[in-house]
Amino acid sequence: MLEQLGAFADVYERRPFKDNAGGMSSAHLFHFWFLMRQLQPGAIIESGVWRGLGTWFIEQACPQAEIYCIDINWKNLCYRSSRATYLSEDIARHDWSSLPAESLVLFDDHVNAVDRFRLSVQRGFRHVIFEDNYPPGRGDCYSIKQALAHAGHRAPGFKASIKRLIGRARAVAANAADAEYILANADVIELPPIFKRANTRWGDPWDDRYPTPEPLLRKVAMPYQQVYFDEADGYTWICYARLKSSADSRRNGTAVR
Repeated sequence: MLEQLGAFADVYERRPFKDNAGGMSSAHLFHFWFLMRQLQPGAIIESGVWRGLGTWFIEQACPQAEIYCIDINWKNLCYRSSRATYLSEDIARHDWSSLPAESLVLFDDHVNAVDRFRLSVQRGFRHVIFEDNYPPGRGDCYSIKQALAHAGHRAPGFKASIKRLIGRARAVAANAADAEYILANADVIELPPIFKRANTRWGDPWDDRYPTPEPLLRKVAMPYQQVYFDEADGYTWICYARLKSSADSRRNGTAVR
């Protein structure tokens, strides 16, 4: 990953628009780009598109991949790919059986991540990225990190109409069953921050409440690294899950359920 930071910085400088407030910054786009380049999936599903910057990075990393972009509202779109298929219905409403076996799904839709994980298992997706992988007590949706910590999720105070629309604000009781299910069906890697600032994105100290992999960089040593430091507060514990096939699970003595 360290060896690719410079190459990504060059790509990031060429992005089609600079203001992606509300979407991914270099803090997560680097990881997304890096994983795509490593995996080279035959198809990529982007669930949650926002302004379209992630789609542009898909094109840069995987020039041959099929691209499917899903969102419920396209009014904020700034970049539209000529290669992508755009869909307005939830990922669960589509038949993905014809996709290549090694397809990749990015969930950046702020929906219960364990529900999305179960869907991924049921649909046979192999590679899954959860962009907003919030720590316990934070965030607007139940995350993989919260599930693995047996922490549950306390729903924030959205209006009832918004809750119905996005389905993300449902509270989840603390439990161990979700973690058991995830670990039985996938290998999960929490990707490290590039820089770890003194405070989290919420302005509080980064202490034992937020267990985190060690950062890739400790200080800005090269000019291209400055953007990573400047945008480090965009980090929300992004993670990658490699789902086990039925054969993997049989070898490990677990069951894909």
